[in-house]
Order: sequence, then C-alpha cells, then structure tokens
Amino acid sequence: MNPAYYYGAIAGSSREGQSISPDALGMLDILCPPVSIQNAFYDWLVPHSHRAATLDKETRHLVSQRDMLMPQLVSGELRVREVIHGGL
Repeated sequence: MNPAYYYGAIAGSSREGQSISPDALGMLDILCPPVSIQNAFYDWLVPHSHRAATLDKETRHLVSQRDMLMPQLVSGELRVREVIHGGL
C-alpha cells in the first residue's frame, strides 16, 4: 500500500506534534502475512539482532579505548609503537 494511505490516521496536534486517531486507525486495512512467513522473518531476524548487539558492544568498547588513548597520543605521553608492541 502507498504510505499516503496511512496519513489520514495521523492528526496534527499543537501540543504533542502528531497523534494517531484511534477511530481512523481502526478503519484502515492492515495486511498481516501468514504465520509461516512471520516465523521465517523471525528466524532471519534473531541472529541478525544478536550480531547487531555484539557489534554495538564492540563499538562502545573501541570508543572507550580511543577516548582513553587519544589524549595520551596527542600529548606525546604515549607513542604508537608502544601501543602496537604492548607497551601499555
């Protein structure tokens, strides 16, 4: 379906920005795939979600290491050679 089909359920609001009208939403046709397709999607999604979480954790660790080492490298207190050869 065209995304414009759903815009009628979204109403402008001066306070919160936008809201969804329950009445308008209830009148929309929403497609629901068969359970077999849903299960196939989740079988694909779960390992990818776990991988994304692992990569996020690794990224946060690397950012932490960068933030710790960068000031020492810039000040000359630590040299790249020392980091590479285990001088920490």
